[in-house]
Amino acid sequence: MPRGSNMQVSGRGCRTLPVEAGESVISHRIKSRGTCPGCKQYLPELKLGPFIKHRQQCKGEISQRAVSCSLPGRYDDSRLSTKKKLCPFCAKVFGQTGHLKTHLLIHTSKPHGCSQCNKWFAQKDDLARHLLVHTGERPFECQQCNKCFVLKHSLTIHQRLHSGEKPYKCGQCNKCFVQRGDLTKHKRTHTGEKPYECSQCHDRFAQRSNLLKHELVHTFVKAYECRYCHKGFARRCNLAVHERIHTGEKPFKCKQCDKCFTQKITMTAHERTHTGERPYECKQCHKRFMKNCSLKRHKRTHTGEKPFKCKQCDRCFTQKSSLVVHLRLHTGEKPFKCKQCDKCFIQNSALVIHKRLHSGERPFKCKQCDKCFVQAGDLTKHRLIHTSAKPYKCSKCDKRFKKKDYLKNHERIHTGVKPYECKRCNKAFTQKSHLTTHSRTHTGEKPYKCKQCSKAFTNNRNLKLHMLKHREKPLSSVEPAPV
Repeated sequence: MPRGSNMQVSGRGCRTLPVEAGESVISHRIKSRGTCPGCKQYLPELKLGPFIKHRQQCKGEISQRAVSCSLPGRYDDSRLSTKKKLCPFCAKVFGQTGHLKTHLLIHTSKPHGCSQCNKWFAQKDDLARHLLVHTGERPFECQQCNKCFVLKHSLTIHQRLHSGEKPYKCGQCNKCFVQRGDLTKHKRTHTGEKPYECSQCHDRFAQRSNLLKHELVHTFVKAYECRYCHKGFARRCNLAVHERIHTGEKPFKCKQCDKCFTQKITMTAHERTHTGERPYECKQCHKRFMKNCSLKRHKRTHTGEKPFKCKQCDRCFTQKSSLVVHLRLHTGEKPFKCKQCDKCFIQNSALVIHKRLHSGERPFKCKQCDKCFVQAGDLTKHRLIHTSAKPYKCSKCDKRFKKKDYLKNHERIHTGVKPYECKRCNKAFTQKSHLTTHSRTHTGEKPYKCKQCSKAFTNNRNLKLHMLKHREKPLSSVEPAPV
């Protein structure tokens, strides 16, 4: 799809020509650049000098208005300075005035038109190269893989894939690139520069391509539909990635561990786990990250920003994924189901932990006592036992605790709060575990069973007390004390 071909001119005026309904930005600019604002004639055959003279005759004065469209990218001839030989659009410098005038045609008029698609070009050579698109001719062939290209420049870049040559090097992190444009984009990860701004919501982007993708959000046009679930997408590439969910295709493979991915960007992020590369740095605390999205989330810890707000309870979150999970508390949706016991969960991480109860897997092991745990958080809490540290202090009685949960339970002694209430008898408890044990008096459940006599108990404490009876010697075997 040609860049900008789906972008429609809407709600933005032009000083030279009226915007036609449904007219694209690019086609409107091409048409307006060669149009005289005085007589409204379209004069693509005139070069820059004669075109300016024609305008002066129409207006009867040296106009300070723009030569063409007032949309972004317009050309103002008051900025032209042939003495400096500097392009007023892109600041490119030229050694001769003639070269500058030829270059300015790119920004102003395009006299050479394609007879097949009505596309216009500033120079005849550009038209000749464009015609190869219609003829299908690819005159530049790679000698190693026989792949052919329309442009010699494209062949040169392709050959670097075979040679491994990366001539463009970043001065800050020494990373090398095949193309100069890739290096320019990469440098913005260090500088934080985002030169491309959306005219509607003012979001900024480091790359023009990302801006064009973003602008489709405002059009609400989703022309590409999934053939499996009929979900709509604004861009064809997003549809292709989505359909891999249905097909299971994972075309991008890690060379080190053979793990496969549906997207190249996901594979690139994964490869950093092998290389240890962390290209994204926080400017406030200098902490580095493998992904740009991780850096964005981290920055919110400094700013306190929570941009994702629940519309039902006004609670705010730093991440969109946290908001999605939270919304399921309101809807009651539990999309993650255990195949063994049919228990459902709000998020996938909870299901993964639950599955370990069936498999008996305890992947988190303490290095000091070899005790294993189902969750990483449980291991972190357990490690405090070995350190004898009690970092959590009660603000009322100065008593200290190893775990934050212990502190919360203790503070309820002072406040008298009993947040856990039995639904059957309305009895309230300070701790959830006490409510769970109490609920078994209603259900009759006794999950703690003695292995020696098969007697069962409602809680682990009663089982331990019972086990002491098996360890004691019977009275008959005890010798009487000497007189």
